[in-house]
Amino acid sequence: MTERRAFGIMAILLLGSASGLSAQMYGDDTALAGVDSVRLSVNLTFDDAIPVMPRLTYVQGLTDAFESSVRSSGVRVVGSSADELVCSVAILWQPDSSYEGGGFAGSSVVVGFRVPVTVGATHEDRYAETWGMRSVGMVSGVNFDPAVNGRFCAQQFRVAWLRANPS
Repeated sequence: MTERRAFGIMAILLLGSASGLSAQMYGDDTALAGVDSVRLSVNLTFDDAIPVMPRLTYVQGLTDAFESSVRSSGVRVVGSSADELVCSVAILWQPDSSYEGGGFAGSSVVVGFRVPVTVGATHEDRYAETWGMRSVGMVSGVNFDPAVNGRFCAQQFRVAWLRANPS
């Protein structure tokens, strides 16, 4: 194992719990008040050393689960929406024959809600993240499922959105 990989995995594990996920919210649920549609985006940093699933299969499973879970929450998914909901996942693999599946994956998941803003005298258009949730965790290779992270992103958004938009 390289020092860089060992450091990255240790950083993930120190930030989270080895038995599951550790989550931290930032921003305020009120940033989601009145939101009725979002544009979805998925970002993936994927360790090519992962033997249990190819990158393209993982990103497709992540995207499908994220989109279907957001749609089922009652928020419209519209490709032209100015507001963006982003699910960012970083996966590092550590081979280890003592784990079922040949190793374990450490993951960092960030779901963020971004709105367009105009910045400075040049009136440059950018995005500002006004709400989000971060989590870290690990899973053995045999339980490596991209849908878990996609659903996590959508569920964290849904819970906060419902708090900000009570019926």
